Amino acid sequence: MIKNYFVKKMQQAFDDNEAYIRSLIEKKVQSAKRKKLYLDVGCGSCEMTHRLFKNILDKVTLCGIDLFPSDFSQKIRLYKADLEKDRFPFDKKFDVVVSNQVIEHLLNKDHMIKEVYRVLKPGGIFILSTENISSFDNILSLLLGQEPVSQHTGHDFHTNSFLSPHFMEKLDPQLGNKYAHKNVCSYFGLKRLFEVHSFRIRQVRTFGNVFNLLEKLFPIYNRLITVVGEK
Repeated sequence: MIKNYFVKKMQQAFDDNEAYIRSLIEKKVQSAKRKKLYLDVGCGSCEMTHRLFKNILDKVTLCGIDLFPSDFSQKIRLYKADLEKDRFPFDKKFDVVVSNQVIEHLLNKDHMIKEVYRVLKPGGIFILSTENISSFDNILSLLLGQEPVSQHTGHDFHTNSFLSPHFMEKLDPQLGNKYAHKNVCSYFGLKRLFEVHSFRIRQVRTFGNVFNLLEKLFPIYNRLITVVGEK
């Protein structure tokens, strides 16, 4: 019963976080005098991209970049790159770059952030969202002698924590831990990554805690972090 409660709270955090990012994107579009150029970093199958841009897909020029990009709608311009080492194949200067639930899958986070900074136009914004290694459930998991819920330690199975909704499930044998969480940031660690790569932090929002009151009182321990940085 306790585990089901945690899973429900986690899902609510993801839903609230996506709604927040979507509101930021739509606000930028509404204030624009021209068709803006957007980039989704780590777009994958573009399923999440379509959720974030579903109300404005025809009002923006949207690109996506990933190691294995695909898009069933063919409305997103796709580019292939390894986010940890490749130079992004753009001479363009983007107005907005979005990266939702991607950076925790990378070991070399600095390369991606530097490339995002390079391809943004001056005054452009970077909206990045990720899980929080110091969230309430990760701390509880450690107190119970488990791995953090957000961190994946195995290559074949989800062996991290019995609080995880995927505990002991088998990972895709074709991918191994390619899409597993390798290195999850904390609230302050993520802010520092933005700062050392010259972004001006405009906003930080967090979502998801064991109770709604705790979510408001202790934002640094919430489940998800979204940072908005400006070049």
